[in-house]
Amino acid sequence: QAAGRSRSGSGRKSTSARQPSYTESFVSKEIGILALFAVCVLMFLSNIGLCGALGAALHSFLHGMFGFFGYIFPLYLFAAVLLYVSNQENGRMVAKVAVSACLFLVLCGIAALLTTKDFDKTITIAQYYGQSTAQAGGGVVGGLILKVLCPAIGTLGAYIVSILLLVAGIVFVTERSVLQPIQRGSRKVYDTA
Repeated sequence: QAAGRSRSGSGRKSTSARQPSYTESFVSKEIGILALFAVCVLMFLSNIGLCGALGAALHSFLHGMFGFFGYIFPLYLFAAVLLYVSNQENGRMVAKVAVSACLFLVLCGIAALLTTKDFDKTITIAQYYGQSTAQAGGGVVGGLILKVLCPAIGTLGAYIVSILLLVAGIVFVTERSVLQPIQRGSRKVYDTA
């Protein structure tokens, strides 16, 4: 019986030893989310010119990296990390967050395509950064996408691939068919003919 007591006693100790690690994990997640929220608010306020010299530098960096989408990046970053942290066990949601990050990058590429008349392979990444601090284009990220796609498939091909990636990503994230409204419309036309 003494052996039985010591086993149950050790079982209690291991259970109580596990609980603080759960609490510590919970607290560290909460602190991380609050810190991320503070950083995202700082980035957002920097984008609208309310954070002094540090804010101006942060604003310049965000727009140099993401172009026009530097305005949206703080909101996206907070939402994506929050969804990831709250759904880590859900593989489908984690995949949706990853695909949404790719969509954000594709949007930067499309913005770079829209603001570039003719692709010039001699433009450096630093020049893309400089152009985008004026809040136009897709920043360094968009410039990198141009540097990969345009030499391989041309500007028109880059548009086509980017738009297809965008649509496929939207379908994956929303789980809604893009073709369904077209099918309904064609069915109505067929029925009335």
